[in-house]
Amino acid sequence: MTYLIDLDGTLVYHGTNTPLPGAKEWLAARAAEGAEFVLVTRRGMEFRGHPIYSSCDLAIKELGIMFKAVIADCDSPRCLVNDEGCFAMAHPTNGEWNINDRP
Repeated sequence: MTYLIDLDGTLVYHGTNTPLPGAKEWLAARAAEGAEFVLVTRRGMEFRGHPIYSSCDLAIKELGIMFKAVIADCDSPRCLVNDEGCFAMAHPTNGEWNINDRP
């Protein structure tokens, strides 16, 4: 399964590179199951004076997981359209992750 995951307020506290509680463990558990991850962010080419890749790289380093791709400057809301079905999983802004959370 491939997960498309928002960055700010979903994996890290909004506007920071600090992982939310349980985010690293959740990503690691899904990766152990063979999942891949695509990071989606509204952060543009610069975020609070930092180049996008520098800012995202810091967050990715903190999360300790390999992302297949990073899609930057992507406004919300977002809609995934897929011919083989898709799942949605809502996550509260700056909310804690539970390792058993599933779509």
